[in-house]
Amino acid sequence: MSELTREVSPAFVAFKAFAAEALARQPGLLRLDCLSPVKAIARGFDFTSPPEITLEHAWRKYLNVRFTHSFRSVGVRDSLFKLFAGPLNDRVISVPADVYPVYLMIAQKAGARIETYPTLPKFDIERTLRTNTVLLTAPHTPLGRDLTEHEISVLLRWLSADANRLLVIDRVYDYANSARLQPLIDTNQVIVCHSLSKSHLAPLVSGFVIAPERFALPSADTRESDQAKVLLTRYRHFPRTQRSIFRSRWGRLAASIRAFDANWMPPESGYLSVVNVPQTELLERGVLAVPGDVYGTSNTLSIVSCLHETNAGAETEIVDRYHVTALSNFARGYDKYSRTYSKANIPESTYPDQFYLLPNDQLDIGFAKVGRLLQKIPARDRAIVLHTRVARHKLRANERTGLGEYIEQNYVRVERLLDDTLTELRTEDALAASLELNGNLRAWGDVNPRSLSVLPIASACQAKCDFCFSHSSISDEQDQGLLVLPRLEAACAESRARGAERLVITGGGEPTLLAHHKLLEIMRVGAKHFRKIVMITNGYKLGHADPADRLCTLRDYYESGLTVLALSRHSHDRNAEIMHLETHSERVAQAWQAHRGEWPGLTLRWVCVLQKAGVSDECTLRDYLTWVVETGGDEICFKELYVAASNESVYHDSAYNSWSADQQVPLSLVTEFLRNNGAEKVSELPWGSPVYRLHWRGKELTVAAYTEPSVFWERATGVCRSWNLMADGTCYANLETTSSRIEIGRTSHTLPLLETIR
Repeated sequence: MSELTREVSPAFVAFKAFAAEALARQPGLLRLDCLSPVKAIARGFDFTSPPEITLEHAWRKYLNVRFTHSFRSVGVRDSLFKLFAGPLNDRVISVPADVYPVYLMIAQKAGARIETYPTLPKFDIERTLRTNTVLLTAPHTPLGRDLTEHEISVLLRWLSADANRLLVIDRVYDYANSARLQPLIDTNQVIVCHSLSKSHLAPLVSGFVIAPERFALPSADTRESDQAKVLLTRYRHFPRTQRSIFRSRWGRLAASIRAFDANWMPPESGYLSVVNVPQTELLERGVLAVPGDVYGTSNTLSIVSCLHETNAGAETEIVDRYHVTALSNFARGYDKYSRTYSKANIPESTYPDQFYLLPNDQLDIGFAKVGRLLQKIPARDRAIVLHTRVARHKLRANERTGLGEYIEQNYVRVERLLDDTLTELRTEDALAASLELNGNLRAWGDVNPRSLSVLPIASACQAKCDFCFSHSSISDEQDQGLLVLPRLEAACAESRARGAERLVITGGGEPTLLAHHKLLEIMRVGAKHFRKIVMITNGYKLGHADPADRLCTLRDYYESGLTVLALSRHSHDRNAEIMHLETHSERVAQAWQAHRGEWPGLTLRWVCVLQKAGVSDECTLRDYLTWVVETGGDEICFKELYVAASNESVYHDSAYNSWSADQQVPLSLVTEFLRNNGAEKVSELPWGSPVYRLHWRGKELTVAAYTEPSVFWERATGVCRSWNLMADGTCYANLETTSSRIEIGRTSHTLPLLETIR
C-alpha cells in the first residue's frame, strides 16, 4: 500500500505552503516546524553482508517481548489497511482524531466504521474506550510519551471485562523498544503494529504485527527484506541513538520554548511536543511551529519539533569523558567480553540508570566523591578512573548539583583504565586486584574443577607461537615423563567426583608427539569417566600424514572415545607466519568432512587466538568464518590472548606475556559481530564466556568467545577452569601458581607420579 504512505492531509499541504512563504519573508525564524526525521537525522547504514537469518527471526530478536503469532507487512499503514479491510471490518473502531490524520484516510479506503476520540490537549485513557475495538498510538504522538503503568492497568481491566474487546496499538514511534506492553500482549486481545519507518528512518522497508492467531494475516515482504534484517541486527541500537539526539535537541531548545510556554516540559520520547500557544502568536515571536489543525486539533495549540538541523549543534562529536570509582567495584561491574562497565551488579548505586561522567579537567570532583567512600571501606581499596568516549548528544547536564554530566544508561564502554595517579592500568591487573579486595578467597583444595586437563607432553612442540601460554606458566618448569595410567585413573575419578564434566588432552607441548598407543590409552581411560573427551592439537602431525594414515588415525581417535578434535588455526591465510609452522590443518578438516559419517560422535573444532597479525577486525573475522565453512568443521573457539596479571602470576613479566599484552585483540570484536549477524546465544561458561549459534554461508556453526578465568576469579567463586595433570605427574588447579597443587590419590594407596623416560 505504497499509495497510503504518500497520503497527506489537506491541512498539512496548506501548512507547507504557508511555511515556505513565512520563511521567505523571515528567514531567521526559529525552526520548530520540521516533520521529516528522514531528512533531519544523519545515518550511514551499510547494507552489505546481511545476516543469514529469516526476516521473521530478525524481528523476533529485535522486539523485546514474548508472542506466538505474527505477520509481516510493508509498514504500519499497510498493516492497518489490511486489518481494517479484513478481520476488523465488522467492528466499529475507536480511532484518535488528533494524532495521525492518515488513520481516517486508511479507514475510509478500507471501508471500516470508526468513531474518533481526542488525545489533546491532555490524554485521558478512559475517553478512548468508546467501542469494543480501540486503536491507540503508543508512544502518544505528538504528546511524546508512552503508556503509563496506570494506563496499562486500565486497559487490562477493560480487556478482561469482555473477551470480544480488542486493542490495536501503533508502535511506529517506539524508540526505546520497551517491553512495557508485555502484559497487554499476554491477554491475547491485543494487536501491536511495528515498522522501521520512524525507528530506523526506513519507510516501506518492513512492518511487523504481533496478533492473536484469529487476526493473523498472510505475510507480505518487500524487496528490501535484506535491508530490514541489517537494520534489525547491525543497527538495532539506532532507535535509541535517535532518542538521545531528540533529547539533546530538546535540551538546547528548552529555554527558547519556555520563553513562550513557561510550563512546557520536554517530551519523554520522540521529536514532537505540544505548546499551549497558537501558531500565529508564535510567528509574531519569531518562531515557526505547526498549527494544531495539521494534527486535527484546535489551533489554540501548536505542535513543535526539535528536528530542524539548526537545532543540532555538535551533537555527533565523540568526546573523552571519565568516571572515578573504587577499585573494589571494578570486578563487579566490568564485562571483559564487551569491554563495558555496568552498574547492574552494584545495587548500592544511588542512580542505577544514570552514569555520571567528567571531563578531564574536573576529575577532582570524582576523586573527592570516591575519597569520601574510601574512608568507610578497607584501607587497601583505592580510586581508579574509567576512560570512555561518547557522542555529545548522549551527555546531559547534571542539574541537581551543577557538577559534571551524565548519560541515560547504566554502563559505559571502557577505553582505558587509569590509577589514582592517572597512570595507565592494565585491565587484567585491575580485575585481579579488585577480586582480591572483595575477599573470601578459597584455598585451592576447596576449588572445584570444571574439567580435567591432561598435559602429557611437557614442552616439545613443532610450532613456535609467540604467544604460547606454556612459556608463561608452570608448564615451562616441569619435567618430562610418561604418566602412569593408575594416576590418570585416580585424577579422572577424583575430578569427576568434584564436578569435572570433561577430559581435555592438551599441552604443555603438542599431545600428538606422544606415542600413538599412549595417546589412545589416555583417551580410553578418560572415556570410562567422562562423556566428553577433547584433544587440542596444532594439527601438524595429522596434516602431514599420508592420507590413508590420517584416516586411520582419526578412526583410532574416534574408537578410543575422542569426541572433540580441536585444531589450532589462528588465520585462514597467515597461520604459517603466526605459528612459524605450516601445519596443513586444512587437510585434517577436509578428511574429517569427507568421512564424517564414519565417526558421527566426533566434532571438529577450530581454535583461533585473536591477534593483530591474524583475526583482528570484521574483515578478517568474516574471511575466517567463510574459510571454516568451505574447509570443514562445526565449531569455532575464538580466544583472547591471555595476559597474566602482575599481582597473581609469577610469569607476568615473561616475554610471551608482554607480547600477548601488546598484540591483544578484544573479544568484543567477536561478540558484537555475532550479535550484529543474528547469532543466538545458547550458553555461557561460569566465568562469562558466551557460546553462540551462527548461520554463515548456509551452514550452522557453534561459535565461542573464550577467555581464561583469572586466578582470583577462580578462588573467589570456588570454580576453576580445570585441574591440570602434568607430564611429570603433578596436578595443579591453576597453571600460574605452584601453590595450587592438588594431591591426587589421597583416598587410595600411594601412586607413582610418572614413568621415567629412558
